[in-house]
Amino acid sequence: NVSSCAKCPLGTFQDDEGATACKQCGVGQQTFALGAASSDECLCPQGYYLPQEDAGCAPCPQGMECGIGSDMANYCGRASGAARGTGEFPRLLPRFWSSPDDPLSVFACWDGLSCPGGPPGACAENTSGVACAGCPDGFYRVGSECQECGWLSSSKFLVPIAAAVLATPVVLLCYFISRSPSERESSPQAGVATCCKTVLMHLQIRSMMWGFNLHLPLALERTSAVSRQLTMGLTILQSRCVGITSFQEMYILNISLPVMMLAWFLMTFCVSRALNACVATRAYEERRPGLCDKVWHLMSHRMDGDCLFSGFGMLMETFFVAVVGLSICLFRCFEHPNGYSSLQIAPEVFCDSDARGDLVVVGALAIVVYSVGGASVVAWVLAVAPRRVSEPAFRKRWRFLLAKYRPGVHW
Repeated sequence: NVSSCAKCPLGTFQDDEGATACKQCGVGQQTFALGAASSDECLCPQGYYLPQEDAGCAPCPQGMECGIGSDMANYCGRASGAARGTGEFPRLLPRFWSSPDDPLSVFACWDGLSCPGGPPGACAENTSGVACAGCPDGFYRVGSECQECGWLSSSKFLVPIAAAVLATPVVLLCYFISRSPSERESSPQAGVATCCKTVLMHLQIRSMMWGFNLHLPLALERTSAVSRQLTMGLTILQSRCVGITSFQEMYILNISLPVMMLAWFLMTFCVSRALNACVATRAYEERRPGLCDKVWHLMSHRMDGDCLFSGFGMLMETFFVAVVGLSICLFRCFEHPNGYSSLQIAPEVFCDSDARGDLVVVGALAIVVYSVGGASVVAWVLAVAPRRVSEPAFRKRWRFLLAKYRPGVHW
């Protein structure tokens, strides 16, 4: 009936009056009401987007959400206010990031706190770079955020002193715990120490679980961001604030941490011997009662090398999971939706980059020394313990391995 017009069905439009047929929308496009009178009413359905004009709808990239009418022309025209259709464009889901210059090349992130989703380039406060894993100059990483460095943490003179001040009490604490009588193993203080050690190991295991790139609820992601610091080594001391910013420098520093602690234990032993020599030259009558007497007694104490070694072993045993995590982190990569692969511990470092390739030998050596070497030493101690446990020096040296087990089933 040429005297009346019918509305174009869904998926078609007609922008000319009096036409006898409707025009088909582009590939994959739909209209969502009868009688579409413009090609602008041809939209991509939810889960699809229009890459460019006169092209068909394409599936939404992984890590993004595409509402009805998503069109990349809307993203490119945001600054000018130009919009087509619904004005929608592909947006990032939480835990994903893309550069504003290449918005459809999607990278996976550590968590939904670092990458909140939304328009390309969106990151948590003060974070930047690939997968929001970097911090600007003058900032350091704390969980999923970057905080500004203070004047104290930026001092290249005070930071090493602060590290030494923190390390010395740890060495002395480990020593005196290893030196305490075996009868105190069942005391309340020993129970508290065991609970603290268990909590530390639990947090390390939590941080290793984060390495499997699990999608955790937001509440758990907050605690995981904190426990993740245990696998970051010396980054907890805000090393970025003193100029150690490259991944290579930070990795070398972190992987050397057990060696540095061993050196500090040895230095403490040497200082103790030097104090013993100084104290021996002064008569007892020159001392004064009270606090001075206690200090004098501490200086005159002859440190037991076997107990000190056991203290170092106890410290390494407590943080063994974190040490192993640091050793193998160069070999733990994950793939992004865009096909790139990054290190789990540093998403901004790609697995085929020179930044990683230059450190592979160091990482392999760390695995041999810390993981294989540590496990071999433990196996040897447990193998020879039945015939050497009667030796006082052997019991003191390996107390951190043997004291918590019954002699008959020490293995």
